[in-house]
Amino acid sequence: MTPEELTAVLSENMRKAREKLGLTQKDAATSVQMSLGSWNKYEKRVKSPNLWTLAAIAKALRCRPHDLLNPKFRPASAPGRA
Repeated sequence: MTPEELTAVLSENMRKAREKLGLTQKDAATSVQMSLGSWNKYEKRVKSPNLWTLAAIAKALRCRPHDLLNPKFRPASAPGRA
């Protein structure tokens, strides 16, 4: 997988996991103490997070860092959500 493909997978998985949890970008960004602009850039494929940030994002999205890099990742629902 090329770096561009990996970035695309990451951004798509971040968005899917965030939406599955019912979080806005602002909610998700706040939970990892980053700006909304930074979160948006990750989801829009403008930039990629470093490893520490990826770990924090994964924790906020209730998954593991490597899940966000997996093209076959299917996010779990938040408790109480279908």
